[in-house]
Amino acid sequence: MKGSADDMQTFKSRDEIKIEETWNLKDIYEDQGNWDKDYQEVLKMTEKLKTYDGHIKSAQDLFEYLRLSEELGYIYNKLYVFAMLQADLDTRVTSSQALLDRAGKLGQKISNASAFFMPFLLSLEEHTLKGYINEIEGLKYFEEDLLDSFRYKAHVLTKEQEEVLSQIGEAFSAPQKTFGMINNADIKFGEVTNEDGERVELTRGMYSKLIEDDDRDKRKEAYFAYYQPYVQLKNTIASTLSTAIKNNVNLSKLRNYPSALKNPYLEIKFQKRYMII
Repeated sequence: MKGSADDMQTFKSRDEIKIEETWNLKDIYEDQGNWDKDYQEVLKMTEKLKTYDGHIKSAQDLFEYLRLSEELGYIYNKLYVFAMLQADLDTRVTSSQALLDRAGKLGQKISNASAFFMPFLLSLEEHTLKGYINEIEGLKYFEEDLLDSFRYKAHVLTKEQEEVLSQIGEAFSAPQKTFGMINNADIKFGEVTNEDGERVELTRGMYSKLIEDDDRDKRKEAYFAYYQPYVQLKNTIASTLSTAIKNNVNLSKLRNYPSALKNPYLEIKFQKRYMII
């Protein structure tokens, strides 16, 4: 399999790529001003979400909380996807990383504001919850998720403990973010020889073609140019992985999981998705 001369050029910036081959993020938000507007709206909705802590006393209260939470989640997902895609345009652009960081911190605020809900829900008797669902027609929309929550009861902590976990959630995700920046922004691949005999910097796109080339020497050159930078950073990457593993082990202990490899919550989601329950 031979790559064309165009395939073997150096990395192109977004400005050098045909506009029809790029993402059009204006399909999500026309401009930064509209993103900021929704950001402020989510902040207000998050504050309102917190007011339900200790004040869900009826089926109507429960329905209003769930409806607000779902609406908030929809807008937040839109905000986050835009910020994530914006950052992915060029992971070296600090302003885009800052926008993604704002979106991430907003998600943390939402998590903190809603941390009370699962302990509250599981404090109800199941027959009480079913009574609420029968009382308000709109709650039938949420019925499956509400009742499924009881399958996770053994792993839900007290309200205070859930609040603490939500506050340190960003710290738990730090290893993943660190590796993401190494892998997508800081990593610099070696050089390979293009069709004209010139030395050019390897890109991921070039690697995917060269590693399937008929010429064994080209495959070997591409392989070492691609993986050598990771070898040079092996201690940093290993430390990041070690921290991630420790985080998973500690979280599994806190939530009374059988092990760090066995997450009952994800098992339930998997079973539902593939209809094996």
